[in-house]
Amino acid sequence: MARQFSGTLYDGQSAAGIDVMVEIVSVGLMLTKPDGSTDIWPYDSFTVMSAKRDGNRIAVSRVGASDERLTIAGSGVRDALDIYAPQHRRKSGRDTKQAILVSLAIIATLAGLYFAYPVLKNAVVAVIPESWAVAWGEAVVDSVPGTGDTCDDPAGMAVLQRLTEALTVNADLPYDARVRVDKSRTVNAFAAPGGQVVLLSGLITDAETMDEVAGVLAHELGHVRHKHALKRLIDIFGIQIVFSGIGGDLGTAGGLIMVLSYGRDDEREADETGIEILKKAGMPADGLVRFFDRLATKRAEMPNFSDFLSTHPSLNERSMATRAMVGDYVGKMPFSEEDWQALRWICGDPDADNEEAEEAEGTE
Repeated sequence: MARQFSGTLYDGQSAAGIDVMVEIVSVGLMLTKPDGSTDIWPYDSFTVMSAKRDGNRIAVSRVGASDERLTIAGSGVRDALDIYAPQHRRKSGRDTKQAILVSLAIIATLAGLYFAYPVLKNAVVAVIPESWAVAWGEAVVDSVPGTGDTCDDPAGMAVLQRLTEALTVNADLPYDARVRVDKSRTVNAFAAPGGQVVLLSGLITDAETMDEVAGVLAHELGHVRHKHALKRLIDIFGIQIVFSGIGGDLGTAGGLIMVLSYGRDDEREADETGIEILKKAGMPADGLVRFFDRLATKRAEMPNFSDFLSTHPSLNERSMATRAMVGDYVGKMPFSEEDWQALRWICGDPDADNEEAEEAEGTE
């Protein structure tokens, strides 16, 4: 009997996903989209990327040139897939024991390299020329789905430039910060190699005050100071990327998006550095805390809200940690209400974006 589950489909072209109904049937996964159209993913057309231990959530990706991926959630989804698709079934018994033994042997062999790797990686990152880092950063930014339509309202850009200069003057960054806003309803921001920072307009539209935008930007500048994106490049592509220089092939868009998926320690370090940058600039530092609080509430109400941030530590955890870092500090925002409105309009009428987002939510 076919089983129905909720799913989120990512087309590989946009950072935002769409909600779909997924039926696990004999011939494959049948997807029903919000507009009523259907699509079949045959079992030999995808691979299982990950699965939660409780068997209630799996992620699959299409095989071949397509960058499509799908997350499926619901009680027993892993078991349902096992029934219809033996080729995707979890291994057990002797195969599992053999896999464990092989894994232990590999771990034992590579243990020395593992402990030496962080030191080697930091040494390599320290000598990468700035021109290479900037070129790699541009490649990363250009590869991320949903970016590219850069906003250029003169008044908004002038405010963004002033905000960037105020935050970076004492931030001790290894590169000049290159900050831009791209038009997208997604509530997010990211830092790429070479000082590249992209704020998506959905974040500015969702923010209630300029303090919040400043807090998020300061956090991303924290990633820039610690060269987290360059370190992720080394993690993904290996040391050989250095020998390929700026002419190296950085891979597919799907691989480059992984550069932006920082670990928990990197996120904590960027949060801490972001608070430090805000304090050095004399700006309020509690905007980042409020942003985390509201984003956590929205994510609870909308499971797919800001899914691009899914690898980050818990928003509640980050809110508590940053609140402790702020302490009793009180700063002053050197921008007027007119400046804030100009920044909100950097991509055009923000209320129009809100109306479009609400209409889209209403059709799902």
